[in-house]
Amino acid sequence: MALLPAAPQAPALVEDFNQSVPPSGWSQVQVNPLAAGWIQSADGRAWHQDESSSLGTCEDLLISPVLNLSAFASVFAHFEIELKYPDYLDNFPGSAGDGETDLYVRLNGGAWIEVWTETRQIASNEIVTVDLSSYLAGAGSVQIALRYYGTFAHATWVDWIQVDADPVAPPPPPPPPVTWNVRLPSSFLPLTPGSTLNEGFESYAGNLPPHMAATKVFADTGLPDPEAWCDIRGMNSTPASGLRCLETGLVPGTSNYHYARAALVAGFDGTGTAGLSELGFSTYNHGEEVQPFDGVWISNAGQSWYQVYGPWTGLPASWTAVTVDLRAMRHLTDGPFFLMFAQEDNFPFASLDGLAVDDVSLSVGGSGGPVLTRSGSCPGTMSFTVSNASPNKPVAYFYGRPGSFTQPGLPCQGLTFKLAAPVYAGYRRASPGGSATLTVPVPGIGCGFAVQAVDVTTCRATNAVTL
Repeated sequence: MALLPAAPQAPALVEDFNQSVPPSGWSQVQVNPLAAGWIQSADGRAWHQDESSSLGTCEDLLISPVLNLSAFASVFAHFEIELKYPDYLDNFPGSAGDGETDLYVRLNGGAWIEVWTETRQIASNEIVTVDLSSYLAGAGSVQIALRYYGTFAHATWVDWIQVDADPVAPPPPPPPPVTWNVRLPSSFLPLTPGSTLNEGFESYAGNLPPHMAATKVFADTGLPDPEAWCDIRGMNSTPASGLRCLETGLVPGTSNYHYARAALVAGFDGTGTAGLSELGFSTYNHGEEVQPFDGVWISNAGQSWYQVYGPWTGLPASWTAVTVDLRAMRHLTDGPFFLMFAQEDNFPFASLDGLAVDDVSLSVGGSGGPVLTRSGSCPGTMSFTVSNASPNKPVAYFYGRPGSFTQPGLPCQGLTFKLAAPVYAGYRRASPGGSATLTVPVPGIGCGFAVQAVDVTTCRATNAVTL
């Protein structure tokens, strides 16, 4: 259960499919019982594969719990969806199949209404926003459903879905952290508030600098693999720009095909900044398949890693610019942290497998963050004022014994409190100037406890003050 409270006009539904498919409270209807239907993929997404045509036609609905939208004057559905084999969609020009992926809605258990259908003509992973206001605004009992149809068809993955009143899609929540054993660099490169750091691997003459480290291991044992390849010389590529780029895979030219893990980990220090707001990079996919290790990962300690992009499938065999919204991860990047580009597969670089990365950019937030001050004495009436919070947005207050606690779920998954067991004390909406004050009577038994606040919009915690 999440500790942080929902903000006013909180989302009516947030689901990341990390626990199960169907998730708790959801259901699935399958017209063809022989089909596997919607299942959970290895990387924690709702997945409907291209099932064998020998099973017959699939028509499977993944159905949400009943939602009460009576207080919503507008309704939007946001979801992150990946498409593979688009040429097997029924609406693809000259289609080779009959596939269809749709978003359905219904009121009071009535007939399903199609409100969106997949129309992409390239394999890609995108965030889609659908305006449902004309169908669902003000309705008291509604459901949404993801529908898959096909006999000889496409494949699709849905990583996250949210229903709210905002026409602008929020950054999707990160998946739960995963423990990876990788080499960490010996230093951190400082980031400048409000800047953009650009990294093209040009200035190192092919040698890893102290703030970078390479992992090259066998995938099954984690032991060093002399044929794993993680190299920044760019000697087997035509880089996106300049002369250098990152290459990962098996060593070029080998015929000893086996699974290896290759990763480049870079250390950065965002102390004094508002953390990363965006990550950009260019990548060239030489034929990657889905592996749990694949993607871009962030960690603030080098043990628990949060995937912010992945897998690599769906990217073409040409240099492609990728942009990743990292606003939801600011609480992990406003101090020392690690950024990892990770790849696993079983063929040589640039021969059926392998990944190249170039032109990495880190957009760094401005200086400062929310700061908590106290007035009054314990026991007695005390005021706790937060400054530099998000203007006109909620600030949540917590108290507890000094210690450490990491937020286990949404919202603000991964945020670390300086309290052993935070107890929610209430929220205040910040002023246009970013200030919020909570005034409460504190009994004598509370003296020695600590108070901390969280800017719910940015997921940034204040300092802790002792009563």
